[in-house]
Amino acid sequence: MTVHGAKGLEAPVVILADATADPARMGRTPITLDVELGSAGLSPLLRPKKEERCPPFDTMIAAEEKRDLEEHWRLLYVALTRAADRLVIAGVAPKPKKDGSEARPENCWHVAVERAMVSVGADQADHGAWGPALVYGAPASGRPRSRARRHVVAPLGLPDWTRTAAPPESRPPRPLAPSAIVADQDSAPPPSEGMRAAALRGTWIHRLLERLPEVPQDKRADAAHRWLEHSAGLADAESRRQIVELVCRVLDDAELAPLFSERSLAEAPLAATLPDGRVIAGTVDRLLVEQERVSVLDFKTGRVPAQEADIPASHRAQMAAYAEALRVIFPGKTVRAALLYTAGPRLFELPS
Repeated sequence: MTVHGAKGLEAPVVILADATADPARMGRTPITLDVELGSAGLSPLLRPKKEERCPPFDTMIAAEEKRDLEEHWRLLYVALTRAADRLVIAGVAPKPKKDGSEARPENCWHVAVERAMVSVGADQADHGAWGPALVYGAPASGRPRSRARRHVVAPLGLPDWTRTAAPPESRPPRPLAPSAIVADQDSAPPPSEGMRAAALRGTWIHRLLERLPEVPQDKRADAAHRWLEHSAGLADAESRRQIVELVCRVLDDAELAPLFSERSLAEAPLAATLPDGRVIAGTVDRLLVEQERVSVLDFKTGRVPAQEADIPASHRAQMAAYAEALRVIFPGKTVRAALLYTAGPRLFELPS
């Protein structure tokens, strides 16, 4: 495989089978040079030989060749570090030069590795048909490769902590979705056709409340009608009219206007570690961060509570968790949490 393809892999034995290739002749691709020639068009030019180059081509081509050579050496590092036990660097021997000088390219991997092995005292070896080779490291028998006199080094004194087992690492708490803090205890009968239709209607309302704030106010109704007809597939014109009127009424409400302004955020992700160690992670429908106050609004498309006391415990716990997370994220700011039941529409601002 290519060295690029071997990134991140390891094998007991790795062979670099083409280490004598000249990087200056490998992978040469056409290059694009941005040159002011006084014309709006582009003209193809043959790549000039080295002795034919002139400004500005010589500078640009030299810079490209420098980048290619740097990548060539980075790939060698990758190639040399793929082997777990044995690494073999080989290649096709170039045709000898007439003057007897080195035939291998100056910048090929074979030459670079040979120089490095010589510098660390690699041994000369004869591999029969393969010819002479350099070997560095213990042979297959496991015997030392050299009988050179060994120097005895006194053992280093180790601190006591090196003999002590590391303490168990504490595991951070799993992020808790605010909607899962309290199980909804309300009885849930099997969904009827009407309930499924109501849930789908609630989903459409939610999507429109997410998208329409970015549309100019005088164009929201038309945009909502188009989305319901073409994207949601709602064919009934009367149903579309009812949904559009409800959504526009919510967006035009003076009390809610700041939460749908361009200064607010839709589908804003929140994550925080509460003082009691719980990790809260979730996404709020609308978030408005002001100088001294943070407001969070969540949409509910189900049954509208008759009064604040009738709000389900799960909805209360969810908003309380969001409020606690926001106090951690924005210390010192007042946090306002509210629920919008879109079927009303009716807004409930929850006590702090």
